[in-house]
Amino acid sequence: MSAPYQDHRTIRWSSWALSGFGYRNWAAFRSERQRRESLAAKAEILRSAGRREVPEPLIVRSVGEVEKIDPRDVDWIEGCGNYARLHLGARQILIRRTLTSLCDELSVTGFVRIHRSVIVNGDRVAKVSTGTHGDAFVEMSNGHRLKVSRTHRRALEIATL
Repeated sequence: MSAPYQDHRTIRWSSWALSGFGYRNWAAFRSERQRRESLAAKAEILRSAGRREVPEPLIVRSVGEVEKIDPRDVDWIEGCGNYARLHLGARQILIRRTLTSLCDELSVTGFVRIHRSVIVNGDRVAKVSTGTHGDAFVEMSNGHRLKVSRTHRRALEIATL
């Protein structure tokens, strides 16, 4: 009779430990661990894949014409909802693609996500300067200064090694 009672107490205690404050701490620890593992996996993919010699061109459709753009000519990409603005020196082109799809496509060619709405060409980064509270700034070779968020800073450090 004592064994089922002990099992019942153990189950009750473990459900209590996982409820409330203990559960939140456990969930936060688990999500942080998963985030670190995914960053490590992405870093390994970047190291193993390297950079493609000839990246596939981006197809840009505008009124009456279709243009192919070499991704190596793009300085950085800014997200605008379901659209993305390509910055090519002084020229800007708006395309109907999400930033996530562009990031997935261009990550093997040296593009790095530095903010939830910005992807930069790693070859065009002149320097990375640190800011306050874990933030950083990227200075591009053409003089633009872009903010790096704390969540994407580690990915930038891994990609620029």
